[in-house]
Amino acid sequence: MSCSQCGAEVGATDKFCASCGSPVAARPPGSAAPDDAAAGASSRPREGVAPSPQYGLSPEQYGQAAPQAPGPASEAPEPPPPRWPGSEAPPHAPPPPPYPPTASFRFHDPLTGVPTADWWQRAVALIIDWAIFALPWTGLVVWSVTTASVGRGLAYPIGLLAYGVYYVLLNGGTRGQTVGKMAVGIATRDESGQGAIGYGRALARLAIIVVCYAFCVIPEILNYLWPLWDSRRQAWHDKAARSLVVNVR
Repeated sequence: MSCSQCGAEVGATDKFCASCGSPVAARPPGSAAPDDAAAGASSRPREGVAPSPQYGLSPEQYGQAAPQAPGPASEAPEPPPPRWPGSEAPPHAPPPPPYPPTASFRFHDPLTGVPTADWWQRAVALIIDWAIFALPWTGLVVWSVTTASVGRGLAYPIGLLAYGVYYVLLNGGTRGQTVGKMAVGIATRDESGQGAIGYGRALARLAIIVVCYAFCVIPEILNYLWPLWDSRRQAWHDKAARSLVVNVR
């Protein structure tokens, strides 16, 4: 209760205001002070409105829970981004080889998964490489025979040496491709499917070919036909040098 003159707080039994000395008007019994009545009226919930702590009454007084106002949109947790199947590589998985997508019917190495060359591609590449040397080599042999040149006996070894240098440098280089392999889109790689084999292993491949040819034609034929039924499409000289002939196109 407050004084009507100065507004100071006075007790319910006080007859005079302690601040200004004005008499305090008496209230009839059971009547509420104006401020108390206003506070009580403001604390009552309106009809049809669910009780809430903002009216000054706890939900337990009405026997039901107060409605909760929805929070701002920023408080809602954001859903995680979608994960597409296969978007994450399994742990400790080797990086995929740098090969372009290939047709589904093309053979893939069972150990590395790289696309290996078909037998006909290797055959065409060999024919192209031999043709590059066959014409000039044949011309050199014919010239040495017809002219009775002293170099007649050297034509054959010179031709073999030239082909050997060509074979080792191109197969053992970074690209691992002779002219014939470039034409059909294949290359010589390490047996892991990645990286060049180097000149030493390229020389080992050539040595196996020469040895098979020197003993008999049959081993040489078997060597070139072996990729047709081998599980990794390797010839004997591939196995000896730990190499694969793969598709790069």
